[in-house]
Amino acid sequence: MSVLAHDEWFLELDEKEEIVSSLEQVKKRIVDAQTLLSGSIALCTDNDPLPWWQRLFRGGKDVRSYFRIEWFRDVAALIFHDENWSEYRAIDHEHVVSTSVESRKKISFGEPQPLKEIYCMEKSRAFSAISEFLDTGRLPTWLRYDFVK
Repeated sequence: MSVLAHDEWFLELDEKEEIVSSLEQVKKRIVDAQTLLSGSIALCTDNDPLPWWQRLFRGGKDVRSYFRIEWFRDVAALIFHDENWSEYRAIDHEHVVSTSVESRKKISFGEPQPLKEIYCMEKSRAFSAISEFLDTGRLPTWLRYDFVK
């Protein structure tokens, strides 16, 4: 199911989750978050209810993650997810960013090692990619993606 096809979304901003009931509100909160020096955003939805037998073994919800972004100052990292929660790490070959190890530690998605520099991008371009994704429901074609798992 496309990100555009839902009635509500779970928007997590710096580990505080809220339910948002319009895509326009999701977009507004993301635009507002860009003014923060650093942060993280994740966008998920609750897919259609699972059949009873899947609820029994997996729990009551089928959560679908769409993306996660982390940023520090002017540098960001962006991961899109598919319906199986596989990761597609965005790579911006058009605007290569060189940044410090300390900055890469702050946008490493909780991993103990600093993020590889290839996954660092300009914060403004990462947010532009999210905006395009929320407008079209498709991954931006001007980025490349590294399939992780």
